Amino acid sequence: MRYPFNQLCYIAGILMFFMTLTEILRLTVVLPRSRRTAAVVTKVRPAKPEDLSRRKAAGSGKKKALPLMAFVTYSVEGRNYFSGNEIPVPAGTQVGDQVKIRYAVHFPDMIVERSFSRLLLFAVFSLLFFLLGFLV
Repeated sequence: MRYPFNQLCYIAGILMFFMTLTEILRLTVVLPRSRRTAAVVTKVRPAKPEDLSRRKAAGSGKKKALPLMAFVTYSVEGRNYFSGNEIPVPAGTQVGDQVKIRYAVHFPDMIVERSFSRLLLFAVFSLLFFLLGFLV
């Protein structure tokens, strides 16, 4: 192993490239085969508790509402499902409120989010790792 840092960068770039491919598959295969339904919020928490404490300590300037993360329950074809992971909800959402979600048709227990930011993030990091391995 003559250049271990370069090899490590290439391996990280390859992993990020495969993560990019899985995001492309998710957006092109799973997302079109999803449906919308109403879900009831069962638990809510701020997205970043440390941001909330810093904002209270600062006490000046305009206060923006923090995004929230929530667990939800929803019903598909008479069967109830509970979200295994938290989903982002609009600020001001409380327990018992209804929000719209998307679920995979063939796997109704899987909530699908429409987000292109992860695809962009994985692609940029993949390119950066390959470039870093090439230049160093």
